[in-house]
Amino acid sequence: MPFIGQERTVSDVASMLEVSPHRMLYQVRRLVRLELLEVVREVTRAGRAVRWYRAVADGFFVPFALTDAQTPAQLAQRLLDESRQVLEKQVGRAWMTAGSDLGSWGINVYCTPEGQVNTSLVPAPTPEVPRAFFDALLESASPAVWDSAFALALDRENAKALQRELSELTERYRKREQPGPPTHLIRLAMAPLDR
Repeated sequence: MPFIGQERTVSDVASMLEVSPHRMLYQVRRLVRLELLEVVREVTRAGRAVRWYRAVADGFFVPFALTDAQTPAQLAQRLLDESRQVLEKQVGRAWMTAGSDLGSWGINVYCTPEGQVNTSLVPAPTPEVPRAFFDALLESASPAVWDSAFALALDRENAKALQRELSELTERYRKREQPGPPTHLIRLAMAPLDR
C-alpha cells in the first residue's frame, strides 16, 4: 500500500500504479471511509486544494479468514503475482534501455560450466564478447537493474548461510534508503526444490 509510512497525493499514487486519477480517487475514498487512510494536509492552489493522504498506521495485519482466498497458498500466490507483474514490467523496460544499442534481441540458450542449461533474453551475443550485455549492465551509465534465476545444489548448511546473507544484504541496503518515494523494486526469493 503506497500510503503506509508516507504522505502521498492521489495523482502521485495513480501515476506510480499506472491507473487513472479517477480510479485512484475512488479507491482512496473507499480507504478513507474504512478508516485506513486519513487526510494529513491540504495544500491550497488555484482551483481545488490538493489533499495528502497517509495510512492511519505504519502496518496492518489482515487475518486469512477475512480474505477471499480459499487457502493460504492461494493468497501467497496472489500476493507474489502482484509484485511479480510490476517487477517484470520494470525489469523489461530497464533491460531494453540498457541494451538498446547492442543489436537485435533474442533468447540465448547456453550451458554453464557446471552443466546447467540456462536461458536469457538478451541482445545477440558475439563469440568475442559473449557477456557484453551483462558487462554493459554493470556500467555506471546503465540503469540499476538485475534479473537472475537459477538452481543451485547446496547442502543444508550452505543453503542456510545463503539465506542469512540475503537477509543481511537486504537489511544493509534498507539502512541506506533515502527520503522520498521508492526508486527501485527489489525481490529476493529462495526456496527448496521438491525432489
